[in-house]
Amino acid sequence: MKNAVNIAFPDPAYSHACPGCGRPAQCDLEKGKSTCWCFSLPPSGLTSELFTEGAKCYCRSCLNERLKAKQSEADAAD
Repeated sequence: MKNAVNIAFPDPAYSHACPGCGRPAQCDLEKGKSTCWCFSLPPSGLTSELFTEGAKCYCRSCLNERLKAKQSEADAAD
């Protein structure tokens, strides 16, 4: 995974750059909330592979693309 550069976004809705595409992304945990939008995703081994301690969150688009790719890999392995 690429390391994202911390960028100060003028829109307070965004907290960092997506490590996948570099576009503005949002992590509610970084904003001090107790949950994040990604917590609504169904838990699976696929999602846990994409989340790493200390890593920046992907934007919704990149996360969806990565989940689809991981699912395709898992399906091909079966």
